[in-house]
Amino acid sequence: MIPDIPEILGIERAVYGGQTPWDDRAFRSELMRKNDRLYLVLRRNDWLVAFIGCSLNFKTKDCHITNVAVAPNFQNHGLGYFLVNAIVKKARQMEFEKVTLEVRMSNTRAQRLYRNIGFVDDGINKGYYFNDREDALNMKMDITKLG
Repeated sequence: MIPDIPEILGIERAVYGGQTPWDDRAFRSELMRKNDRLYLVLRRNDWLVAFIGCSLNFKTKDCHITNVAVAPNFQNHGLGYFLVNAIVKKARQMEFEKVTLEVRMSNTRAQRLYRNIGFVDDGINKGYYFNDREDALNMKMDITKLG
């Protein structure tokens, strides 16, 4: 058993109104792929309060953020900012060229966070999200130009 999965799902339920965009099986599959996945979790007093995951494409040098969530009681304290920047830093250390992600069109708060970090818009995926067919905004950051 991978011990963080129940806590990750709990954060997703809290953030996404009782829903979990990914289920136990999806997270288990992700976390078993140790060569091309990277997950970071933040804990406070042994409670998981935030996480971020990404897939690593060594051929295209793309670090793709697949999910990120911060428990509601810990939002607005810079944890999401910290996690995204930690992934960007790790991708640079691994000599990747870009970091990419999708974000719901309605999630303007997350879009603002990503833009503040240095991501730029990179097109729209129409009907991307399975449950409600909401569009996704593609965003990317070219990390070859960072100092």
